[in-house]
Amino acid sequence: MKYRNKLLAVAFTTVFASSVHAESYLGLGAGLQFDLGQLTNTIVLDGLESSIGNANLTGVQRLQGCPTTACQTEVPGTNQDLIVSERNLDALDKSTGDMLFDNELNGGMTGLQLTAFYESEGDNTFWRLGVQYTFKLTGGHTTSRLLGFKWLNQEWDYYAWQIPFYYGFKTGIGESASVYAGGGVHYFKGGWNVGGYILGDVPTYLLGTATGPHTVLDADTGAPTGGNVIGEAVRFRVSGWGFNFLIGVEKKLASGNKLFFEIDRAYSGGIDNARAESQAGQGLAPFPSYPIAIGGWSYRFGYKVAM
Repeated sequence: MKYRNKLLAVAFTTVFASSVHAESYLGLGAGLQFDLGQLTNTIVLDGLESSIGNANLTGVQRLQGCPTTACQTEVPGTNQDLIVSERNLDALDKSTGDMLFDNELNGGMTGLQLTAFYESEGDNTFWRLGVQYTFKLTGGHTTSRLLGFKWLNQEWDYYAWQIPFYYGFKTGIGESASVYAGGGVHYFKGGWNVGGYILGDVPTYLLGTATGPHTVLDADTGAPTGGNVIGEAVRFRVSGWGFNFLIGVEKKLASGNKLFFEIDRAYSGGIDNARAESQAGQGLAPFPSYPIAIGGWSYRFGYKVAM
């Protein structure tokens, strides 16, 4: 019994001493998160296939009034894109001598991340609770003009809220600097949108190049004939819990406040069914699902105010 009481007394004394010597800070920071939604490959390299591919209807099917979506037969390897990749648009521009097309290719999305947090620092340890908001800053917008006619406009957007908790270790370097690392969990909520228009398969019509969405093959001639996507958009949202890790370095100023730089990695996301916001769902599946990535690498600077 006495031994147990001694242990309790030591534990109480240790906790009390830690609380007495703990330092608290209110932190504010801003930084960048790259490849929002992990969509750079989709935007730049892969595009996004339409739910309608190349089709070949027989003359009998046409006379019978057979619906295209029910009677079409897919031609292997020739599915069309609902989202035309920037790589294909650039190749189309180069293949026509840089004279016919005027493309604006902005690549994947980069976000601005704002953060505020409360941090308590003990003997070589710290814990932190905060809130982060990330939104698109640059990228995620693709346009194409053919002889001055704007036939394609694809625009992406992104936002995410995160409430992270960290616990970690901190060690001093010299008289006023420290390095630290920690991990924890966070609640997240957010997602991305994509919308715009493709006013027919203009390259198909003028150049015989099937570039736009759901180009189909004429049943009689086999020639490609184009469609269009007007006012079509899709929005995905997810929420839940994820893991996060942090490394950083800080410099204590004469005022007692601190400057810091951090690298953060958050692992979070989920699968969502699209919320349709289209005038006519021509290219999307009837009820599309897509994996939505919320986390990623963040790089931020900030200021900690001693409390």
